[in-house]
Parts: sequence; structure tokens; C-alpha cells
Amino acid sequence: MKKLCLLSSVSVFFGLISLVFYANQAYAAPPFEVPPKGGLPACMTDLAACEAAGSFGVPQTGQTTCWDTAGAIIACAGTGQDGEIQAGVVPPNPRFTDNGDGTITDNLTGLIWLEDANCFGSRTWLKALTNANNLESGNCGLSDGSVAGDWYLLNRNELASLLDLENFFPALPTGHPFMNLASGYWSSTTFASNPNFAGSVFFNIGFVDGSNKTDNWFVLPVRGGS
Repeated sequence: MKKLCLLSSVSVFFGLISLVFYANQAYAAPPFEVPPKGGLPACMTDLAACEAAGSFGVPQTGQTTCWDTAGAIIACAGTGQDGEIQAGVVPPNPRFTDNGDGTITDNLTGLIWLEDANCFGSRTWLKALTNANNLESGNCGLSDGSVAGDWYLLNRNELASLLDLENFFPALPTGHPFMNLASGYWSSTTFASNPNFAGSVFFNIGFVDGSNKTDNWFVLPVRGGS
């Protein structure tokens, strides 16, 4: 009887050890061991570092000036305006790299932009999509070896990421390398509330809006990025 009790105790002991082992195996890996595409891998693997940085990937607008309701410039201290808080990720310096092959790398987002910002002229939305999708090396000043399908018409968030709202005419970072910059540009993003409209961004005044897909605006293709 004593031997039977001893064997039972040993079995329970090793059973508990196995349970703890497998539980540890199940929870040893972080829940996002392989981050989904387009996610925030740094935050998934080191949330404390992201929280300490005070931002989860949203870039600064670039605005450092504050205004009153009449449009007069005022001191920023205590206003709580964007110009005072300046929240977001600080853009790298330099912000852009001219690759010498008709492309520009945005060192903030990793996106690669077409340097000629007015290669196609103003187009309807459908034509803008087609122009971007068919762009390849040998056209629009490109010598980057790209082929049709590498480029696309960017979404509205990607397009708006270029804006620097301290500036206007154009509302882009000072010293940007884009050539032949125009005013309004198409994005590939359709308005769910009104599918006849797509998102557009106006680089002259920094305005993010929407336009009827039959309107004519400009095309700035992009490739790469993360």
C-alpha cells in the first residue's frame, strides 16, 4: 500500500512538472512573434520603448507656429496648439535622398517616390491609377530598372505623409527635391461614404480633401516602403 501511494505521488509530481513545462513553452514566445505586414514591429516587441518615445509612428506635422482666432501669430507657450506640442515622430535629417535615377527615397517612411511630380499632367482618377500601375524605367526620367507593376497610386495617408504644415506653396518640407510640383494630387483611396469620390491632397496649401473621380488632378506614383 505504501509503495502504491509513493508511485501515485511520483506520478502526480511529474505530471505537474510536465504541465508547467508545456505551459511555459506555449507562452514563451511573444504574441506577435512575426508582426503582420504594415504593423508596428518595434511596438509589438518592445511596447515600453514605444511608449517612452511618446509616439506610435505618427509623424509630426512640421508646424512650429501658433495663431489666434483672427489669424495673428502668437507665442505658443500654454496654447496647446500643434505648434507648441509638436507631437509625433521627428523626421530624419535629411528627410529625402535623391537617388540620381529619377527617384526619391523618403527617409521617414521608406517610400520611393517619382521625382518628376508632373510627368502625366492632370488626369481623371481611373487614368491616374492606370498611369501609376504601368510606370516603368525609361519613362518619366526613370533609370532605376523598375518594371510595370512596381509602382502604384499611393493611398491618402501615404500621400499626406509628405505634408509639412509649417509651409505653404508648397506645403512640403523645406528643400524637398521634387520637380515640376503641381497643386492637387490623386490618392487611390475611395470614400466609403461616397464611392464616386476619392481622396486627394493639395500640396500648394496642405489641404487633405476628396474629389469626384471624374475631376482632373495630378499623379505622383510611389513604390517600395514598408
